Formats: sequence, structure tokens, C-alpha cells
Amino acid sequence: MNILSWNCRGIGNDATVRELHTLVRCFAPSILCLQETQVANTRAQNLSFTLGFQNCFAVSSGGRSGSLAMYWNNDLSMSLIHYS
Repeated sequence: MNILSWNCRGIGNDATVRELHTLVRCFAPSILCLQETQVANTRAQNLSFTLGFQNCFAVSSGGRSGSLAMYWNNDLSMSLIHYS
């Protein structure tokens, strides 16, 4: 199992999304964790298909820090226990 974690400091621009897509293709992670996405959770969730993942859990910060997104496919059984 490969896990890719990146403090991307924003995924709102096309260049960052392209770089992220390249990293996913290169390393084929089972789980992708992004910190500081700086986008609403709906935008982060919409990237699931673009990045080749079937599932996403995202939290918006309401500001420009603290947001995160986690992506995975159906071959993994994931369950959220708690977040704050």
C-alpha cells in the first residue's frame, strides 16, 4: 500500500492539479492525503474523478488554512471515526 501526503498549499489552479495528477500517475498511491487545499470541500470532492479516485473525504477551513482532502478507491475499506 502506498500513501501519498502533500501539503499542497492550494489546489485551486490548473498547474497544481496537473502536478498532482502527475504525482498520482507516477506513484499510484492507494490513499492520497492533501493538506492546506484552500478550496471548498465540494471543489476537493470534484477532483476525485480527475485524479482517478472513487472516494473523497474533504473538510473546508472557511479560510485559507486548515483544509484537507483524502482520496481512496473502493478496493480499500475506509471508515471515518471522528474529526474535529
